[in-house]
Amino acid sequence: MYNHKGKDNPNWRNGSSLKHCQCGNKISFYSKNCRKCYLKINKGKNSTNWKGGLPYCKCGKKLSDRKCKRCLSCDTKRKIKLGIIGFKTEEKHYNWRGGISKEPYSFAFTEKLKERIRQRDKYVCQNCSKIQKQELIEIKRKLSIHHIDYDKNNCKENNLVSLCYSCNTKANFNRDYWHKFYQAKIEKKSHIEMI
Repeated sequence: MYNHKGKDNPNWRNGSSLKHCQCGNKISFYSKNCRKCYLKINKGKNSTNWKGGLPYCKCGKKLSDRKCKRCLSCDTKRKIKLGIIGFKTEEKHYNWRGGISKEPYSFAFTEKLKERIRQRDKYVCQNCSKIQKQELIEIKRKLSIHHIDYDKNNCKENNLVSLCYSCNTKANFNRDYWHKFYQAKIEKKSHIEMI
């Protein structure tokens, strides 16, 4: 075994293992540049890892992944055109109610009325018991006021209930079930208040 130490070592550099970069920083004898200069020189197209940059969609949007060929909106349009995915038109959708969601609310459905309903329900969702403060922190919204019979013109207090955003969204599906559920809840609450 060879014992190369100091001047006997073939890698001997006059006792100095450091040299200076073009910016003046000390670097190892085997390096060409310090880290700072290396990053300046090897940026973008000059980088050894350059692969042509991120591609663009035909519509001009920059793609987030090199594996993608189209942006999300162009890909969805293409799938609809090919019939891979399909959206049910309004009349064919199972939850279609003749366009009643586009009807305006009654003039009686005021912010004062909504606040009175929230206060009556103690600022708690009547389905999942989420409090309004939590709703404000999570999605910056007050509790929604839901029409139990789904008639936007019926603004009687026994037809309105406070719900969080999530429960209000759920209540628009399987309407017969939710109508009976909230109706029973309001009747029970009014019965307790009478006693």
